[in-house]
Amino acid sequence: MTTNSYIKLSMPAYRKLKGPEYFKVGIDINNKVICVAPAIATEPYVIKPTAVQIKKNTIYISKSRSVIRKLQEIGIPKIVEGKLVDDELLFKF
Repeated sequence: MTTNSYIKLSMPAYRKLKGPEYFKVGIDINNKVICVAPAIATEPYVIKPTAVQIKKNTIYISKSRSVIRKLQEIGIPKIVEGKLVDDELLFKF
């Protein structure tokens, strides 16, 4: 889900990845794809959801205004359904 203040990963999407302890996010603006994949703790820019985030269904991918603004400029809708491809969740918009 994309709003003016955050990009959030839904719990069904998180469960598709089998609830990894860490995950990473890639945004390919040219191909209009957001990729979310399991990661290990030592990789750069990994996200580790807290127990509170999981309980409240609020796993944030980004709160960066520049990232959100750029995605809105290229037309990402509020909700994008993802597909699981080779253990990576791909969101095309």
